[in-house]
Amino acid sequence: MVTVCLAIPDRCLSPNARSHWAVRSKAAKRQHAVAFFDTVEVLEMPGVTFQPAETNGVRCRWFFRDRRRRDADNLLASMKHAFDGIAEALGVDDCTFVHWPAVIGYDRDRPRVEVDLWPIGSEGQGATTCQASPSSVPMPPS
Repeated sequence: MVTVCLAIPDRCLSPNARSHWAVRSKAAKRQHAVAFFDTVEVLEMPGVTFQPAETNGVRCRWFFRDRRRRDADNLLASMKHAFDGIAEALGVDDCTFVHWPAVIGYDRDRPRVEVDLWPIGSEGQGATTCQASPSSVPMPPS
């Protein structure tokens, strides 16, 4: 399993945001680039080996400064451009990602999103690209 640590996405990337298209576009490009370079950095660390499979599990762990309630679906949607950057760094299509429900936590000193990635399918194991169902996918590693 590999963990990529990213900043909390800009509010304008939320599906409920009503921001100007140019502001949203700039934030989306920034999120994509940061996720790409952070993933490449993690993959180049000594001792890290990650071979993407036909299907890859993705779990986001959110850590906010406060304990307000948040909509997990919107949190996941606001990470769309980050997932694109991560997939590009891994050299896979982002349709190979099977997303697990968001985990929401609290860290006043260091708000962040930790994206856990792990391979869960490969040739000959019954997983097909872009068509894996969560019920047929093993639980993420601990």
